[in-house]
Amino acid sequence: KQMIKFFRKIRYELMEKNKVGKYFKYAIGEIILVVIGILIALSINNWNQNRLELNRESKLLKTLLKDLYIAETESAESINKDKEDVNSFAYMLSGKDARETLINHPKIDSIFSKLIWGTVTTNVPIINSYNDIKNAGQIGVISNENIRSHFTTLETRFKRLEKILQDRLSVQLINIDKFVLHEMNFIELLKADSTNHNIDYGINNEYSTLFENQFVLNVIGVKLQLTESVITNRRLVLEEIRVLIDLI
Repeated sequence: KQMIKFFRKIRYELMEKNKVGKYFKYAIGEIILVVIGILIALSINNWNQNRLELNRESKLLKTLLKDLYIAETESAESINKDKEDVNSFAYMLSGKDARETLINHPKIDSIFSKLIWGTVTTNVPIINSYNDIKNAGQIGVISNENIRSHFTTLETRFKRLEKILQDRLSVQLINIDKFVLHEMNFIELLKADSTNHNIDYGINNEYSTLFENQFVLNVIGVKLQLTESVITNRRLVLEEIRVLIDLI
């Protein structure tokens, strides 16, 4: 205010003395000072706004990173589980000697139950924080275009994994479950659960016959192939998750 009064006093004195040229120079000087002041104020405001956006992005990336680490662990564990199943399927299909060993195993019911009934999970890692900002239309908060691009790729790989998992589940529900209920003593398979001690399991399943049944062998072969595809796609998901972890 003192500065404005100072310039106003000078302007009046110049007008009184009829020094028009100098008056205009001072008037222009005042305008320039006002413009500079406005620009400085805008710069400070923009700086504050940018700082707030950076803080917001930083918090979001930390949350995303936490979810990615969880997804990384889940993916690695699922891959190991699927690899165990693949090894079991491959062993059963490796020949009559292997099947004979399984038939004579004291826990044949548990083993057969796992071969026929196992690998039906459809678990896919979920990045909740990314889904939240996407649903809120706030993807632009992530300023790094490379990070945004890799999240899009990860979404695509999630969808592909979900499709294969659903295919595997469909084979189980449509074909395998029906066979187990109609052609086997399902209750016998409950021996796989050690808590079912008081159940009358009924007649024993003829595993020597079942292991010669082409349908059963085909089932194991299909589950082997589908589970290998699941592993391949889980690895692609895991690879993309690790890329994003490194980028963030």
